[in-house]
This record gives sequence, structure tokens and C-alpha cells, in this order.
Amino acid sequence: MLTRSDKEKLLSQHSACFWFTGLSGSGKSTLAIELEKELHKKGYLIKLLDGDNVRT
Repeated sequence: MLTRSDKEKLLSQHSACFWFTGLSGSGKSTLAIELEKELHKKGYLIKLLDGDNVRT
């Protein structure tokens, strides 16, 4: 099993987690999608988990 350190070396990037909270309709998903696009443009591997999509 690969360790977190092994994966970071393999991917040449460190892991991070961003958690957006706020009222319904406040723009959390929109902000997360825009951040995902920008990080992807810079070559980062991204996994976006949106509660709206996970719960359905």
C-alpha cells in the first residue's frame, strides 16, 4: 500500500483539502468549481466532492 508520502513523490505535489461552508445559495459550489478549474490549469490533480452531487 502506498503511503501519503509515496503518493506525493509520485505525483510531485502535496495533498490539501479545502472545505467550503456557508448558507445555501451563497456560492460554495461555484467557488469550488472555479478553484478546481484554476488548479487544473496549473497542472494539479483535483478531486471535487460536492455535497449536492454526493447526496443524489
